[in-house]
Amino acid sequence: MRFRLLGRVYTMPKFISIGLIIIVLVSVAAVGRYWMLSEKEKASSLLPVYTQSPVPTVAATAKPAYTPTPPPFCAVYLTGEVVNPGVYWVEQGTILAQVVDLAGGLTNLAWMREVNLALRVEDGLHVHIPKENESGGVLSSLAPVASPTPGKINLNTANLEALMTLPGIGESTAMDIIQYRTEHGGFQSVEEIMQVPGIKQARFDKIKGWITI
Repeated sequence: MRFRLLGRVYTMPKFISIGLIIIVLVSVAAVGRYWMLSEKEKASSLLPVYTQSPVPTVAATAKPAYTPTPPPFCAVYLTGEVVNPGVYWVEQGTILAQVVDLAGGLTNLAWMREVNLALRVEDGLHVHIPKENESGGVLSSLAPVASPTPGKINLNTANLEALMTLPGIGESTAMDIIQYRTEHGGFQSVEEIMQVPGIKQARFDKIKGWITI
């Protein structure tokens, strides 16, 4: 490679010429890369910066107080001058006259001046149907019946539900009692209940104060 400098002609070896060309190309590439990176940084600085909004936290709220739902059925205890005294399970809002009908109705000795048959019953209610010259009506749990006999379960007339109120008597045994009295024409004594399958002396001792014929 020849070149002129200050009026003189010089000859440059070929390998030096190639080296200079490579140096120039590398320099140009480096300058170009630097320029591109600078422009990219400028463009990035102009972009809006997004920050993630904090996730809102839901404040813990107190759970509402539990309000128990009244049971759909209630137990009513009828004693006195009804055909089948005992405990009857009826729907809430039932009137006393309907419970009396479930008990077989009133006896001929019932004295209704002190009893309101339109009374709407509630769970645990005890109503005593008196005979003439006897006090009756709605009794509280603290006011016992004057005579315990009307409150006993009559083995010959009590329905399934009434028999199941006896201590230790479930549905199966109550059905056996009804079957026995049907087949034998009723019980002649309270002790005869021990002839019913599953009722022996120990169980009889638990229920003898609660039954009559």
